[in-house]
Amino acid sequence: MITDALSWRWIFLVNVPFGIASAWLLSRHLTEERPSREHPLDLYGTAILTLAITCLLFALTEGVSLWSLRDPRTLAFLAAAGAALLLFLRQEGRAPEPMLPLDLAMAGLAALLVAVALTFPAGSARSLAHPP
Repeated sequence: MITDALSWRWIFLVNVPFGIASAWLLSRHLTEERPSREHPLDLYGTAILTLAITCLLFALTEGVSLWSLRDPRTLAFLAAAGAALLLFLRQEGRAPEPMLPLDLAMAGLAALLVAVALTFPAGSARSLAHPP
């Protein structure tokens, strides 16, 4: 009804009063206690994971379109991504405060979801590179 009377842009403006009221209520009634201990960053794990994801994405997007999936350059990027992923898992096992705690990542349903999340991009890139 709003879009018929005004325009579709007014749909977004309807939420503004609710957002203002929510922010006001939260600022008055929400109290949060924070622990005062410091959390060190896992910079090595972050760098290694960035390298793994970059190699994987480059192999699956550019490698497939520039070369082929079986080209040695694409396979080298996939191997580098796998090696970096193994280094990441090793680093996360040794880090005092890991980015991805391994006991959380490998617990039942979480392990299945991680496996699906890691294999989904490969399947979707393959279907994009070779449409039916």
